[in-house]
Amino acid sequence: MPETDRLYLFFFSVSRDEWPLKESGLLFFMYSDDRGESWPGRYFVELDERNIQVCPGRIYGWVNHPPQVMPNGEVFFSFSSERARHPEYCKGYDWRLNTAEVNWVHCCNILTEQDPLKLRFELYSKGGYGSPVRALAGGPAFCRMRGGYPQRNLARSPRR
Repeated sequence: MPETDRLYLFFFSVSRDEWPLKESGLLFFMYSDDRGESWPGRYFVELDERNIQVCPGRIYGWVNHPPQVMPNGEVFFSFSSERARHPEYCKGYDWRLNTAEVNWVHCCNILTEQDPLKLRFELYSKGGYGSPVRALAGGPAFCRMRGGYPQRNLARSPRR
């Protein structure tokens, strides 16, 4: 965090159990007050349910970027989530475009609260849905990732 020695690490801890829990996870954070020399433990981040979730309370997701302090002083980070990776979703489709979304976590009081048990988090967008990957598909970063083809039929594009 700015002007302190505190570091935060946000991550999903995933299950290695059998389907349907396999690869699903819970969001946690850890912190260090000595620039990473020690990490006293991990703390669960409770999030609102999303419609994309297959197992209640568990997310097939990954943190995209570390928390960022916005110009207005608010702190956010993003994570992507998807429906469970079941072979039925992978048959000849670019399945992530139909079953994946990006979510934003607002770290409401992370700059002012030292007690990790009192940190508050809000999930955006409100209403059970994140931003669908399909909505981001025309963006330059996504087009570069797909090989520079912005006008492709993304719903049925061949797998690479």
